[in-house]
Amino acid sequence: MESSLQLRNAVVQAFDKHRQEDNREPMEKYLKNHFPFYGIKTPQRTKLLKEIFSDFINLSYTEKVEAAYLLYIRYCSL
Repeated sequence: MESSLQLRNAVVQAFDKHRQEDNREPMEKYLKNHFPFYGIKTPQRTKLLKEIFSDFINLSYTEKVEAAYLLYIRYCSL
């Protein structure tokens, strides 16, 4: 669980650091404000995630699923 939490925290920190307020509002409006957005477009988001995942390459499938669940809980409660 600790590795899953570290992965979750790495994703959250990277997204917070690269937040793009100029893009956030139009993205939220596009989906009728049902979801919060960081305003990070797909190419940059993909690059960030690739970098993060390379640091966590040895995680088991279960740990990756736990990390996904932790992210889901974090963002569904906003």
